[in-house]
Amino acid sequence: EETQRRFKEYLKDFGKHFNYSTISIISDKTKKYYTNLGFNKVMDLENDPHDIWYKLFLDLNTTFDFDMDFDEPNNNKWTLFANVRINNSKGEYLGVTGFGRDLAYMKDILAKLENLHKLKIYFIDDKGNMVLGSLADNIKDRLLSKEKRKDGEYFKFDEEEDRFIAARYIEQIGWTLVVERKKDLSEL
Repeated sequence: EETQRRFKEYLKDFGKHFNYSTISIISDKTKKYYTNLGFNKVMDLENDPHDIWYKLFLDLNTTFDFDMDFDEPNNNKWTLFANVRINNSKGEYLGVTGFGRDLAYMKDILAKLENLHKLKIYFIDDKGNMVLGSLADNIKDRLLSKEKRKDGEYFKFDEEEDRFIAARYIEQIGWTLVVERKKDLSEL
């Protein structure tokens, strides 16, 4: 009981300090899953489809990974998670901690930036599907047919629609950040 209270308070304070919508820690030994809301459950990797992300993370054998999923203890909000492996001083695996930001919040931030700077900002995956942003039209053909520079950045001027497009691949999340702006010579 005391351990659960301590985890809850620690995660709650940490999440509040860094403005995360969710934060969690899972023990590999017990499979106990704690969040900033308190003890959530004992994970069932064989029978609970919500818990598949944990096995997938372990199979990656990486220090950290980003994942988009429903945040089960937080009203199933669609969330971008960063999951981080926890090892002891001998390098032995102990569990995972994760923190996340619900995508509705992130979309609101992008919308504010778009309005402030008169831009379109969005993220696409490697198939050209928009994973985060407010753009409603098809964006696949605009970007993926263009040659990327070696550093993962590319720029283009779309004469047909009179706009600039800049993009940069973000390896850590496997998405490409795209920024578009209509050319307006009166602002130059």
